[in-house]
Amino acid sequence: MSDIFREVDEEIRREHFGALWQRYGKYLIAFATVIALGTLAISSWNSYRDRQRVQQSDQFIAAMELLEQQDRPEQAVRAFDALAQQAGGGYRVLAHFQKAAAWQRAGDWQQAVSVYDEIANDGKADALLRDLAQVKAAHILVDKTSPDDLRARLSNVLDESNPLRLLAKDVIAFALFNAGDIAAARNEYELLSFNPLTPPNMRFRANQMLAVLGPGPNRVPMESLSTPLLAEEQDVGNAVSGSETASEAEPESVTGNTEQ
Repeated sequence: MSDIFREVDEEIRREHFGALWQRYGKYLIAFATVIALGTLAISSWNSYRDRQRVQQSDQFIAAMELLEQQDRPEQAVRAFDALAQQAGGGYRVLAHFQKAAAWQRAGDWQQAVSVYDEIANDGKADALLRDLAQVKAAHILVDKTSPDDLRARLSNVLDESNPLRLLAKDVIAFALFNAGDIAAARNEYELLSFNPLTPPNMRFRANQMLAVLGPGPNRVPMESLSTPLLAEEQDVGNAVSGSETASEAEPESVTGNTEQ
């Protein structure tokens, strides 16, 4: 008797499962198919992107080799331009930077500045890279435009919250020196020299410029620096201090000669 009930129960289960399969089976098949196709599509897309990255890397290296050859900057420009149009993400921005460098090497600074401006106005590029493009353009224009124009161009980079502000201030300092505004240039270089956040190589260059410019009327002593100087920076500082001492001692020697 129990076998009969068991067979009836199994038959009911089979009928119930068959009804469920007839009702939902096509949806299960469609769902499994979508998962399989989705997995295949993702795998294919990843493989395609990997091939694209390898191809873009090879193009970038080939263009860099052209750029390193002194007599082929125009070919490097075309190679980087082609890569910038085809590539996406980081390679696109890097290609633009190197394209500007190639134009500069070819002697066409206007085109170089134009490319840097294109990067600076590219909303898809990283903000830090856009600011770096502005600084690089300003480096080219430092002896071709006024300090006020450079300040306007670098206004957002000169903001105290910008990590590239010291690079921008270095450009402004040299622009002032180049324009003949010695007092303003000295002030900018002193601010760079005394700033504890100034990188050592930039501080050394600022101290070199201070040695060239000579002491100002209200110059802060080198001993007041809040960070230790490198050996070569100390030499520059001593040279500046020595020029101050010599200038102060000169009137005394003249007075002594007059009295004799």
